[in-house]
Amino acid sequence: GLCRLPAFRKLLWAPLPSPEAAGKHLWEWEEFLGAATQHERRAAANRELLVHGGAALLVAFLAAHGESADDAVLLQVLWLLHSLVLSTALERWVGTMDEVVHAVLRVPPLRAPCSKAVLTAALSLAAACCRQCQACRGKFADR
Repeated sequence: GLCRLPAFRKLLWAPLPSPEAAGKHLWEWEEFLGAATQHERRAAANRELLVHGGAALLVAFLAAHGESADDAVLLQVLWLLHSLVLSTALERWVGTMDEVVHAVLRVPPLRAPCSKAVLTAALSLAAACCRQCQACRGKFADR
């Protein structure tokens, strides 16, 4: 599982990584989540990442480096969050999914100019959160 990946300690049990360091380790998480081709196994892998604090780390990364990180690293972070949102039960988020939407919607205005790929990924993730979570729909309906 997740705990056996070399990036587990480097990302979850160390200070927030720089964009360069994060990019080198986030691919392990992508492979961990993406390698599971069966729906049940993919859902279990996403649950494991969520329970170990993966979403909180990714949101903190966006807050700290959303303005300056390379598009490739941001797309990794957005893909991982999107996978978590679509593959885990809302109850597992314990009311924190709206924090993901806040963090994601802050990124495009910080980047001048924001690439189409990052903008598309950010809006798609925000839409997925609003689709999954009634509280998110209520908070972000006016945006």
